[in-house]
Amino acid sequence: MDTENRYIIKADHILPLLRKLQMQFEILAPIPGRGKDILFGPLKKIEDVIINYNQMLPSPKNILFPQIEYLFNYESKNIKEYKPENFGKILFGLHSCDVKSIKILSDFFLRQPIDNYFKSRLENITLINIVCTNPFDTSFCESTRSGPYLKSGFDLQLTPMENKYLIEIGSQKGAELIKNYRWFFKNIYKTEIEEQFEIFLQAEGKLNRGIDFSTVVKRIQNKEIEFSFWETLALNCVDCGSCTYICPVCTCFNVVDKAYSDNTGDRVRVWDACTYRGFTEMAGGSNPRKSLAERLRHKFLHKLLYTIKDFNYPGCVGCGRCDICFGHIGMYEVAKKIINY
Repeated sequence: MDTENRYIIKADHILPLLRKLQMQFEILAPIPGRGKDILFGPLKKIEDVIINYNQMLPSPKNILFPQIEYLFNYESKNIKEYKPENFGKILFGLHSCDVKSIKILSDFFLRQPIDNYFKSRLENITLINIVCTNPFDTSFCESTRSGPYLKSGFDLQLTPMENKYLIEIGSQKGAELIKNYRWFFKNIYKTEIEEQFEIFLQAEGKLNRGIDFSTVVKRIQNKEIEFSFWETLALNCVDCGSCTYICPVCTCFNVVDKAYSDNTGDRVRVWDACTYRGFTEMAGGSNPRKSLAERLRHKFLHKLLYTIKDFNYPGCVGCGRCDICFGHIGMYEVAKKIINY
């Protein structure tokens, strides 16, 4: 078994490591929110980090693709571009599905023409995920090959073991971090790799949801799903946009001018949702997708057909966040309905 690029760190050395890293990087991690909420945000006190959390967090999408982003200021013919801050950040404690979601966002924003705002942020971020040894009940990440562990896409991946973590290096960024703080890490034994393999199998066995996406895609490609299917779904949708905003891979946005006077203002990019009527509405009121059913159909075809054509994977990481939909038309429910249609 290959012990290269794998190390061990004691569990009680994680906080001292983060304390050292905080001297060089801004660390974003799971932290207490209001009430019993857990949020993903700036870690000001190392002791506040929550490593073993048992609730779904807001995705880290906002860190790379802000919900409200000022692009540039204009004053008559003078334009001043707002540059993303280039201070190094570490995203610590991510789950595997959220690392995969960043890969999906990257493939979208870094294709031509490259989005330099996104690119600048991504280049200054190090991703450290923790294997989900107890996946959430809503997760179906194995179906999308997004978890509960990853084979690539991370900078460092931590597998929880008894009183320690096995650390895998997935990139040059990760290798540099290990090299610079080598005294925290021990060499690994082959028996610990065997133990990791058993942990992976146990984690997979705890996933109680699964979707055969190949069947879903085939039924859509073969045009087996009639428009009445989407009309029925639309009856349960109030077009609130929650599924889009909470989704870690949705990239819908609008660009607006925030005017302060006749010749001064800011150009701003804001999140949008393709299910909203105004998303495709054009000047004069023309709209190629007037009905909610048409817009829902487009949303799911984008995730289950167009994204697969472009990138060879679905536009979903199986995190289960869209279970928040009280109309029960999140990805898992809709995929299941398509299979049984």
